[in-house]
Amino acid sequence: MKSTVPSVNPRITVKESKVDNILNYDIDNKYPSRIDDIIKASGTASNCSEKYAKFINGKGFKDNSFYKSKINRRQLTVDGLLRQTTADYSKFRGFAIHVNYNALLQVNEVNYIPFENCRLGLRNSSGYVSKIAVYDNWDLKNGTLDKSKIDFIDRWNPGPEVIMAQINAAGGIQNYKGQVLWYSADGDDKYPLSIVDPVLEDVVSDAGMKTFRLRSVSTSFLPSHTVEYPFEFESEEDEQQEVENWKKFQGPENANKIMILQNKSGPDNSIKINKVELQDTDKMYNITNTTCKNSIIERYGIPPVLANVLIPGKLGTATEFEDAYKIYNSVTSDERKLFEEKFKEVFSIYRNPINVSGDYSIIPLSFDVASL
Repeated sequence: MKSTVPSVNPRITVKESKVDNILNYDIDNKYPSRIDDIIKASGTASNCSEKYAKFINGKGFKDNSFYKSKINRRQLTVDGLLRQTTADYSKFRGFAIHVNYNALLQVNEVNYIPFENCRLGLRNSSGYVSKIAVYDNWDLKNGTLDKSKIDFIDRWNPGPEVIMAQINAAGGIQNYKGQVLWYSADGDDKYPLSIVDPVLEDVVSDAGMKTFRLRSVSTSFLPSHTVEYPFEFESEEDEQQEVENWKKFQGPENANKIMILQNKSGPDNSIKINKVELQDTDKMYNITNTTCKNSIIERYGIPPVLANVLIPGKLGTATEFEDAYKIYNSVTSDERKLFEEKFKEVFSIYRNPINVSGDYSIIPLSFDVASL
């Protein structure tokens, strides 16, 4: 007997766009924007994403003078940069930092770049992506794409010979755009899948649950009905007007609770309103709601008590919260190490020593009973 493994379609499709000189981030090049919108629409995913970022960020860098240091003309601090990049990582599993150099080839200024603004440039003859395309309207929410506003910036490589070659290629340091430290959890030349991608359908369903609740409230929890008329409307306009009248009757956020049927061969001239019976709606809602929330929370690895999931009738004790903090600090320890390493790469060659101690460690969060 021969067995086969069902094929699974890739979650994103990456294709060259020679028109824009980039590798598209999914078929429509809108994956990060779509993920951001979906997470924001889900209360559970938003809560988990914020918790995840908070634990990665911890209490900030251990070196107090380092995390307070200002690193660009906009007065951004190291600690502020950490919060921005960990927030991106908590959604996209990637982040981006822009670095400028001075004439001595030292890091002169560091800026945050929203990860959703970055795209990989086309591969060179060696198969390497040497440029990051930075633009703030890949999703076309602010109009059509303007190629003149796309910045193609060299990727992070602090080697002096590399920097000098890039400066010369740009026609001098006055034309040099610096470098972008672009990080992807799925590899240097691969777009990362969002942390919620494996449970994306559950996140969408979780967002849909609140829409269902709103529509139920707006229609006074009326069951679905059909309205049967003993005649046909003379025109589509007349029928649509009747539909609009019913919508106004139901409330501003109707959930298609009433369907209009035309039956000119009906036995009498009365209008009939028929209830549409649905199977155990409340039970199906509760099961779906709970399953979706649990799936998202499990994906982020968050102890239930930190995600406000408690046993009915029981409040979480201080000990349970303290243990949960320890567990989630352990879960997020690798992520903190990642940011410690990347920030060390950048700031160890900063123009003036802003981390004299050489300690780039991030302090994990600790539980404070007063916060309960």
